[in-house]
This record gives sequence, structure tokens and C-alpha cells, in this order.
Amino acid sequence: MKKKLSKLIKTNRTKIKSNIFQIAAIVLIIDQFVKLLVTTNLKELHNYVVIKDFFSLYYVKNTGAAFSILQNQSFILIILSLIVLLVLNNYITLLTKASKLEKLSLGLIMGGILGNLIDRLLYKSVIDFLSFNLFGYEFPVFNLADAAIVVGVILFIVSSIIDNFSDKNAKKIDVEAEIKKMEKTTKKKKTTKKKKQSKVKK
Repeated sequence: MKKKLSKLIKTNRTKIKSNIFQIAAIVLIIDQFVKLLVTTNLKELHNYVVIKDFFSLYYVKNTGAAFSILQNQSFILIILSLIVLLVLNNYITLLTKASKLEKLSLGLIMGGILGNLIDRLLYKSVIDFLSFNLFGYEFPVFNLADAAIVVGVILFIVSSIIDNFSDKNAKKIDVEAEIKKMEKTTKKKKTTKKKKQSKVKK
């Protein structure tokens, strides 16, 4: 019974990990493809207005993180990205249950981090191109990978809240409880078998 349960858990973990990695791969491919288009068709620091006073396209090489933090510190940012990816991978590997929202959020975060990491490894900077003007405030230029990370973090928080307060949480697999149930069932079967054997002897 324990072997069957451990096999079920392993299969479930593999499926969850595979789903998250697929989402991350899609995010990464889209991010790199769009960045290639921007690099090919837009000159650096050239402004292309899409919606006047609201949305523009730029081609900016950002040598730092969001909001120009850690400018010209590519090595530190690469190390930080690798650490976060390692922590994420360990967390995902240990998951025995995950909602669709949680899988989506983790895939977006991982894909976004990978997208910017590739930029830093190749160009020692990140290619940013999305510029929004909100109520007179010009938001810092960012890219799809940044957006994926932010949206992913928000969805992960929402997923955690839903998990804590939803009745569906009770329906999820409780590994320890399942093991105890199986042990009890096995003990009962052994006891019943012994009783039958003693009756036959009599």
C-alpha cells in the first residue's frame, strides 16, 4: 500500500512540475520572440507612440533591475536570479498538490525570471520596451518578463488565500492521513485473517 501511495505521489509531483515548466517555457518563448522583434525593428531610445499620452514602445537596455535598482550590477542580478530559480525549483519539486491558479502563477514567475536572466547572460542588460503613462505619471519602461513576474506573484498570493479559505482545500490529498488510513486498513485485514485462521484450526 505504501509503495502504491508513494508511486501516486511521485506521479502527481511529476505532473505538477511538468505543467509549471510548460507554462514557464511558453512565457520564455513569447518574451524572447517579442524582444527579438523590438531589437530588430526599434532603434535604441526611439519612441513609437501606440496610444497618445498612454502607451508607447521604446527600446531600452536596462543594466539594472526594476525601477533602475542595482544599475550595472549584472553579475549580482544573475546570481540572485539563479538563487530564486533554485528555491522555486525546490518548492515545485516538493509539491504534492497544486491548483491551476498556483501552477499558472509559478509558471509565470519562473518564465519571467528566465527571460530576463537570458538577457543578462547574453547582453549584460535587460531589453525593456513597454512604456505607460498613467494619469500623468510615466511608469518605468518594462518588458513582458517583468509583467509575467508581477502577475505571477499576485496570482500566487491570491491562490494562497483561496487555498486557506476554500472548502476545496479539505478535498486535497493529505499524504500523512492517507498513509495512516492504509496502515489501519492493513492491520484490520491482518487481524481478520488471523481470526479466520484460528476459527479454521478450531
